[in-house]
Parts: sequence; structure tokens; C-alpha cells
Amino acid sequence: MNRPRTIVEAIVEILTQNKEELSAQQIYEKIDAKKLYVFNTQTPIGVVRQQIRRHCEGLAFPSAMPRKYFFQAESGKYGLLKNIEPSISLTNISKDKIPEEHLQQAHEKHITETKHELLGKIITLQPRVFESLVLDLLLKMGYGINGSIKHSPCGADGGIDGEIHLDRLGFDRVYVQVKRYAYNRTVEASQIRDFVGAMKNGFRGAFITTSKFSKAAINFAEKEQQQKNLALIDGNNLAQLMIEYGLGVIETKQYSTYKLDSDYLGEI
Repeated sequence: MNRPRTIVEAIVEILTQNKEELSAQQIYEKIDAKKLYVFNTQTPIGVVRQQIRRHCEGLAFPSAMPRKYFFQAESGKYGLLKNIEPSISLTNISKDKIPEEHLQQAHEKHITETKHELLGKIITLQPRVFESLVLDLLLKMGYGINGSIKHSPCGADGGIDGEIHLDRLGFDRVYVQVKRYAYNRTVEASQIRDFVGAMKNGFRGAFITTSKFSKAAINFAEKEQQQKNLALIDGNNLAQLMIEYGLGVIETKQYSTYKLDSDYLGEI
């Protein structure tokens, strides 16, 4: 006896039989009319939409599947990937998103807004406070141990704002330079060159700013990688690291998303 079709197989069969893209509702109606799958749910259209979007090219969310069968056209309707035309541009139609996608989109927006808020606050800090913040972050990230961080004296750093000893004897160290710049100000290659010069015999350095690096600065740092290990961290990455390591932010709430356990309940 042949096994019953899965819902994904039923969707593929309907889209194979139709030359035009179909909406989730149209796909459900054709599956139901042809008796290709038995829906034991009060929201069959939602189940069809969910399975399509989990296997839809260009969509990524926690329960999305790595194997992609479908695409979404500008109309918001769906088709099989093997039938996709080069001229068709993929798009995310907001009204057809499943709840998990809305949650992910809202979370991404929240993270972006939190980053902007963080950087706005950091820029108002005194330079020495900002230097201490960066050294605290590097310590949280696992660089060095308590007591292994040296904050250079004010006005006497010679281009070095701090040092982190990676071992207790201080043989291996990371040199740190920070720039608390406004969003529209750019760190230039000459400043990276000065930092490298201040490192003297050091081989590891982290240059961290609240703004961004010019293309020339990035290119210079990449060329220097043959002699020095340099890490450039711009404002966006700095804020992201602060959120990831819980520095300057407090986690308020976690939301989980769920998918059915197909191993226990059987494939749908």
C-alpha cells in the first residue's frame, strides 16, 4: 500500500499541473477538490501557506526548511522553482506572511532601534568612560582575565587607549584604540596607520569606533594583516556586540516560536 502524500507533495503536484502561479487559498481549494490530502485542522489555508513559505526561496526564519521548492512572484502568488522565469523578481508580500515571520521582522526592527539608541547614548559619554566601556566589552567577550586590562593614562596613550594581556605574564597582548565619533564622521587610513605605529612590537590590535571606517582605512588594515592582526569594529558592530554580550542593555523578555514535531506526529 502506497503511503499517503505529504502536504508538501500535494502542493507540488497542484503547482505542477498549473501553468500559472496560485495563491495559498487556490492551492488549498485544488488539493481539497482532488482529495490529495486530508486536512485535520480548522485552518487548512493557514497550514498550506505555512508549508509553502517554509520551503519558499528567499525566505529565512527559524523554522524555514533548507530545501526550497517554491518561489513567490510579485503578485504574491506561488509557483514551482523549476518553472521560475529570470524576469520574475522575488518579493515578500507582507499580507501573506505567517506569524513567525512577523515576529522575526519585529525582532529585527527592535534590535536595529536598540542599536541606534545605544550609539546615541554612547556618543554622549566622556572619552575615558567610553574607553572603559570598550575594555569591559572585550573582557566580556573572553579577551584577557580580570586584572589583565590596562587602561592607558589620560593624554599619554601615544595612540593606545588600552592593553589586554591574554596570559597572566603579559607575553601576549591586544592593543586597543577607540574613537568616539559622531555618525557622519569617518575613521581614515592615516589613523589606522598611526595606531599600527603606536603598537610598536605588538602583533594584535583592535580599533573600535562609534562611527564607520573609510574604504581606504579598511584596505590599509587588510594589507597590514600580513604583519599585524587588526580588527576594525564600527558603530553597528559595536552595538551588536554590546547586545550579544549584555553590556549596557538588560534583556526584558524572550519569545519562542514552535513547529510540529514530525518525528512524533508524523510528517505533514
